[in-house]
Amino acid sequence: MGNVGTGSTRPDRTCSGVVPTGDRTPDHWFDTKCFTNDALIAAFNAGTPRFGNSGRNILDGPGIQNWDFGIIRDFQIMERMKMQFRAEMFNAFNMAPFGVPTTSVTDENFGKIFSAGEPRDIQFGLKFIW
Repeated sequence: MGNVGTGSTRPDRTCSGVVPTGDRTPDHWFDTKCFTNDALIAAFNAGTPRFGNSGRNILDGPGIQNWDFGIIRDFQIMERMKMQFRAEMFNAFNMAPFGVPTTSVTDENFGKIFSAGEPRDIQFGLKFIW
């Protein structure tokens, strides 16, 4: 979107903005000091609005790793009857599936993550089949 006074602005990028993987936290996912809109605001006020030099989708968000496991065991009771035991784990290793960081330069929470998906879920079940 153009920096013409409506919608989101595309900021100027002054450095890469990438934070090393081991240093990323939900409060600091990328280097927010590498993005500024000061020159854009000055250009807009001078009557010469322009695009910032930052491209779209230039930084990586948190990935998702979701491992689901299930164990099923059938116990024969009679010729036509059986009992089935099920143990299921969703997100078995409990890896937090973080949401995307706030990307608006004008937002006070710029670069922070405030959402996450579901935690580990374990369920057991018995099923009688006849």
